[in-house]
Amino acid sequence: MTRRFEFHGHGSNKFWEIETVLGAYEHTIILRWGRIGTNGQTKRLNYRPHRLHALQQEVDRRIASKLRKGYYEVARHGMEPPSPVREFRRKAKPPKKPKRVLEVVRCIVFDEEEGR
Repeated sequence: MTRRFEFHGHGSNKFWEIETVLGAYEHTIILRWGRIGTNGQTKRLNYRPHRLHALQQEVDRRIASKLRKGYYEVARHGMEPPSPVREFRRKAKPPKKPKRVLEVVRCIVFDEEEGR
């Protein structure tokens, strides 16, 4: 099953895909990510057949992480159509304290000869 997520904003158009392949001797998670319009990068994570529960937890954890970052699901292959994606919003950070500005004091030198 393959699920595709995209992120548009802040000057970037990125995709992230996760695919699970269940095999007789090992299960594999295939991750693909990169800029939309490119092939991107690929990473494979292998799991033993008796670790199916750990594989599903890893998939859920990674998807939740992408949703928190603002990605949204655009395609799901191998199952029913995607359910409406809940919108995750980050908590607002408190405003930063303003940096201290050093006052620049100009010293005016009076020239006694000119009478300034």
